[in-house]
Amino acid sequence: MLKQIIVFLFAVLVTNSLFAQSYKIKEESQRVNNKKYAGVSSHVDGGFEKVEDFWLAYIKENGKVRRKRNYYQLTEFNVKDLANDSVTYLTRVVNKDSSGLIWLAPLAKNLSEENIKALNGDSEKILKLATRAFYIDVVQKKIDQSEDAAIFVSKNHQKLIYK
Repeated sequence: MLKQIIVFLFAVLVTNSLFAQSYKIKEESQRVNNKKYAGVSSHVDGGFEKVEDFWLAYIKENGKVRRKRNYYQLTEFNVKDLANDSVTYLTRVVNKDSSGLIWLAPLAKNLSEENIKALNGDSEKILKLATRAFYIDVVQKKIDQSEDAAIFVSKNHQKLIYK
């Protein structure tokens, strides 16, 4: 009986998280230091603080990050051979509709329009991977919490049996 309840709770937690997952990725230009850059953005369903913390940890794992006034500058950025590590990228996380909007763009100096399109295609794939990793991280945390709760309930159940 106890195992059935735990399995049911686990299933409810996981399925609720899975329905919230979506990839809203689109091309978007943003102004950085009064200059407009063409990039790609991903609207991530999650709290702004959580999304920002996750994105900063994600980009720090895959490149060198420098904080600027209202954005981050990425150098030596490489995610699964998608990003060109000789190109500098700009990124920022914006609070949008109580969730996070991650924006990523190559710092295009003397690049052709064709090269910028190719880099934005890679940026789109990177944002898909990052968005997926964020959702997996959220679900994994819920799984860990439910496992901890199951262990706690099981221990209390054992205590009650032996009293």
